[in-house]
Amino acid sequence: MVIYYVLFRKQFLSLFDPFTLATISSMMGFSVVLFLRITDTISDRYFLHYLFSQVAFFIGFFLYNTKLRPKKIERNLAYDSIQVSYSNSLFYVFTITSILYIISNIAIYMISGIPLFSEISRLEHSAVGGGTGVFSRITAVFLPITLYFALYIVSSARKNVVHRMYSYFVLFLIVVFTIFEGAKSGVLYILSLVFMILYLNRESYRKAYLKMKKNQFKLFAIATISSIIVIVVQAGNNLGGALTALMFRLVSSGDTYYMAYPNNTIESLTQSNFLVVFFGDFFRTTRVLPEEFIHLGMGFELSAIANNAPGILAGPNPRHNLFGYVHFGFWGGILFSFFCGLILNITRSRFIYLASSSSFYEKMLVMLLYLVVFRIEADPPSAIANFNNLIIFLPVIIFLGYTIKYAQPRLLVNKAY
Repeated sequence: MVIYYVLFRKQFLSLFDPFTLATISSMMGFSVVLFLRITDTISDRYFLHYLFSQVAFFIGFFLYNTKLRPKKIERNLAYDSIQVSYSNSLFYVFTITSILYIISNIAIYMISGIPLFSEISRLEHSAVGGGTGVFSRITAVFLPITLYFALYIVSSARKNVVHRMYSYFVLFLIVVFTIFEGAKSGVLYILSLVFMILYLNRESYRKAYLKMKKNQFKLFAIATISSIIVIVVQAGNNLGGALTALMFRLVSSGDTYYMAYPNNTIESLTQSNFLVVFFGDFFRTTRVLPEEFIHLGMGFELSAIANNAPGILAGPNPRHNLFGYVHFGFWGGILFSFFCGLILNITRSRFIYLASSSSFYEKMLVMLLYLVVFRIEADPPSAIANFNNLIIFLPVIIFLGYTIKYAQPRLLVNKAY
């Protein structure tokens, strides 16, 4: 905690900044490795690789970002919020994306039931591709997009009753779907998205941004209570058991290390070539390559080996240290960690210092990229998979936006005739 406090104390924007949560998780993982060292259950080779790769990640993150010291943003805000408006074309794109998001969730419920009450988790479907996996990918991409559109419209200076009513309806469905999702961090994730949207538009949403900053601890308490409720509903635990499960979830951020390093289990993991590592998820989703050519997932394989449970579809996040070592070797893994830190550095700098005059779609793109990149320290495969999802589905948004924007004047002219 002392090491991480010294390094990152001036970096946190809020409790709901995704980087804050990722850093806490990283700190917990570091403590697990130190515990393995103290108990002499990790070899010098793995311990040194972890230290070197973690330091390389830090160097990449702090390489040139001497200015990346987030100031008290509220001091730089104009006293009066800047009023924003939107075009009809933006609302039309929002309508299409929200419908895709709603249909995908309903399709998941029809195929596999409501995850909150289902014995089969959504992870088990999305892990192998196809089936509800495609719909899960759609919802993962379109949830932040839909939420961004809806909040932008309801807070706009434009007073269109139909648009506002539909936006409020979509926001209500987002809350319902988040509850049905059954994810312990579902409410926390929504609050993180709201914070990011307010932060990117802090000149326009000054009061809302400052209010969320002021009440962040209360909101975090609500997110924690929601996690406990989900655990009680899903596992049937009492309050004490739910609290224990929640605490275990927190301290087990380093589970990948205590599964991989003892007994040299890390050497048994499957090494993939460069194309499969970075594009395997894309190939699997688009069916470019047969399923048997794509490795299912390092976390699943590690959990199966460590627990002697072949075929298990659950496992730890293969953090950058482990992921780099397996696929790129000792020194290649250290270099990989450096680039992970550098990519986070670049993306986060763009997120923090994005000009208030930037367009709606530019801010939304930066938010989506930040959601992908902040996971690169804890789960590179997940970050890569989410980036592949953006490659697949984001062009749809861009195409729709430009098509509607340039087709609308023609439609108005034809209507006049």
